[in-house]
Amino acid sequence: MRHGTADDRVGIGLAVTERGDKGLGVGHQFAAAGGRDDDAAVVLGDEIFGKPAGVEDCVAVCRALEQEGVTAVVLSGGLVSHSAFHLLRGARPLRSMIAVEKSPLQKLALMLFGPLFVPIVPYQPTFFLPLARQVRAAVKIPLVYLGGATSLAELEALHATEGFELVAMGRALLREPDLLRRYARGEARTSRCNHCNECVAEMDREGGLACSEEPGQLERRAREVADKKHLAVCR
Repeated sequence: MRHGTADDRVGIGLAVTERGDKGLGVGHQFAAAGGRDDDAAVVLGDEIFGKPAGVEDCVAVCRALEQEGVTAVVLSGGLVSHSAFHLLRGARPLRSMIAVEKSPLQKLALMLFGPLFVPIVPYQPTFFLPLARQVRAAVKIPLVYLGGATSLAELEALHATEGFELVAMGRALLREPDLLRRYARGEARTSRCNHCNECVAEMDREGGLACSEEPGQLERRAREVADKKHLAVCR
């Protein structure tokens, strides 16, 4: 399955026409890259073709993709680097972001202007659902819901009631990689993720991503970093 943003990097030629209705057309690159004989999933967010896009634009693109035989569409909210915490919601770990920033200029900019350019967006469960419902009502293509779905009840409702074939999860699984197995076994009904968003800073720490709320993950990362340094010295 090919997976990427809505542009020619996944073999899909999307073009914004210059007509007044801002119609969206799907080119023939998709067919040339595999077409209906090759599964393809597309991620759509709130920025399409390098400009802000509304839900009506997303609906138009999804309809065009459906006609071209795309297997599924992931309804995202844009790139975090472009829309700050619009996609994540929750706390703003500004101090941690400043601490891990390697560029002196970027560090200074975060210290001076971080509160202004990185606004806090409160977390709400299934925060993209009102927008995603509009897309769901417009197309029959399989849709992957993304945005604030962590509890078992939310996952069940998104599938059974709202009609989304799949649900994407991120932070909840970072904190508890076995969360879905625990749901299936009846051992849990909610995630322990508190939406602190410290993982945004943890991504830039040596050793890679780990949940700052899970001491076991932090200890394992520290051991792995130490082992790599030891091997480097031995060589």
